[in-house]
Amino acid sequence: MTGVSLFKKFIGSGSINTKHVWWLNIGAESVWGENHPHVLPQVTYKGNTRTVNRTEQLCLLLASEGDIVIQREKPSDVLLDHLQGIGFGEPEIYVPESYGSENGQCSISELILRDEKLLEKLKNLNSKGSINEVELAPYAITRFEEEISLRSGCKLIGAAEGITAWVNNKTNARILAEELGLPVTEGYICHTVEEAKAAVDSLKNNPCVNRIVVKEAYGASGKGMFIVDSEKDYQLLMVILGKNKNKDKRTDLIVERWHDTLIDLNYQIYIHTTSRDAFAIYRPSVK
Repeated sequence: MTGVSLFKKFIGSGSINTKHVWWLNIGAESVWGENHPHVLPQVTYKGNTRTVNRTEQLCLLLASEGDIVIQREKPSDVLLDHLQGIGFGEPEIYVPESYGSENGQCSISELILRDEKLLEKLKNLNSKGSINEVELAPYAITRFEEEISLRSGCKLIGAAEGITAWVNNKTNARILAEELGLPVTEGYICHTVEEAKAAVDSLKNNPCVNRIVVKEAYGASGKGMFIVDSEKDYQLLMVILGKNKNKDKRTDLIVERWHDTLIDLNYQIYIHTTSRDAFAIYRPSVK
């Protein structure tokens, strides 16, 4: 049994007749962080968004023959032929009808919810019930994926939105690490702008600290993060914090010592709901 087969058996019902519906909803942190006021600049480049959207094709590596992959655009025949040639199955591709250049910034899950015909197709697949059990396998779970599950009647694989949002909150990750006695970098969890400014000053005055990073609770691809690497950076950060419209609101910020990357370990860990078993996917990358 291949690694992908083991993974699918672990996360789903384990039935050989299960049909999985895959989509890569990159950007879930923006939904989880909707109620968290932004303090740091949120810069988005359209070119970067298009590049990130292309990562949706990674689902083609997980899907088996008979599965469904939802993409913004149909992959090229050249790519599909190549994947088949090296042994990957050919899933069915669904493309939301609502996708167009004007809504390229929308998440794939939002596009699914706008497409009544696509939702109806999923609902009809699930209602057949004879041979195929349909399970939804998005990359992450937010309120959008829970609504897709509700409207299609298909089982959603993964923890509830509230749990995934809590786990992916960077402040909670640091708190858990500290409570478990795991090593963490020098730093502070701050709930006000004034606390963050004091934390930056504290690390700045530490002779062992050369660089400082300030992070919001939710963010990826450089969003919601500011690196202090010089006096100029420090002065700019103080201006940003001092003039921010949310400076008087409670927020979640982490101020930490920056460490240069030696090895980048990317993990996704799936914990079974009815046992203590876990399935981990990791990708080490040496810098």
